[in-house]
Amino acid sequence: MAGWVNDGIGNSNVKDGRIGNFCMQQYSENDYQGTLSQNIILPNGIYTLKAYAKSSNGINESYIYVKDFGGRIKKTSIKFSGENDWEEIIIEQIRVIRGKCEVGIYTDGKGGSWIKVDDFSLVRN
Repeated sequence: MAGWVNDGIGNSNVKDGRIGNFCMQQYSENDYQGTLSQNIILPNGIYTLKAYAKSSNGINESYIYVKDFGGRIKKTSIKFSGENDWEEIIIEQIRVIRGKCEVGIYTDGKGGSWIKVDDFSLVRN
């Protein structure tokens, strides 16, 4: 998770990547809340953020977000899609006017539940 900031509990790397070997995971045996985030410096412009996620049952709330780009936070919920099915998450029309943004994952989960996220991309339109 090089370059990612860990806040809360339950954040780790695990084998089970969508394409490669590893992916990010938020999991704990106990109820938990955790955020994984990364600050990115980039040219101003309009961007699209994509990632893939899958989850178990027992998630109270989970989403991928982008903020600090010069507008209101944008987020897309990660919904239970089956423990083996990767769901594409897309956030469009991110108008970066500050030369930076923060992307991240937030999860509030019940003990034993998990979220896995992989293959982030932030592409200028």
